Amino acid sequence: MEVANLVAKKFTAFNDCTIRKEGAKKISEKKSWSSNSKGMAKEWIDIDKFEEGGVMDNFHLCSFVKRDGVLHPYGVDAPLLGYSYFYAKLKNWLIEKMNEQKDFGPLENISDHLKDSNYPKEAIVSIGATAYAEFGEKNYLQSGDEVFVVVYDARKGNANIEESEDKIILHQRVM
Repeated sequence: MEVANLVAKKFTAFNDCTIRKEGAKKISEKKSWSSNSKGMAKEWIDIDKFEEGGVMDNFHLCSFVKRDGVLHPYGVDAPLLGYSYFYAKLKNWLIEKMNEQKDFGPLENISDHLKDSNYPKEAIVSIGATAYAEFGEKNYLQSGDEVFVVVYDARKGNANIEESEDKIILHQRVM
């Protein structure tokens, strides 16, 4: 069985923090480093169409870390349309990787995982973080840090952690 199509339905803010884990050979081992190393916001935004001209055209992604009471930009403020793989290019690449990626080096055979999971009808896909801001380039997360991942409509909001109707903020504390 092969993945023939993917239909994007909703989007939100995710934290799929990766660490440098001694001895980790696979990306999944670097991603699954603690029971609370992942996060997903409770609020979701409906996707009208996963192509230019849709609701996602105006959204941005950014992140912040609060350390010792001081808020630092951690990931740059990035428009979703600025991602090199988005819309059709991202969808086609995902389908190809789900069907053809082999277990090699840090990669895993996704098709085998889908088979072992009885070919699920739905999946959650995270597109990954933005580039690091200066603080993010020079500092690793530490116990006690607060992490904020922000998704906002640039027509209505700004890259900050102030709550508003058109913004989703995932807030987590590093343990």
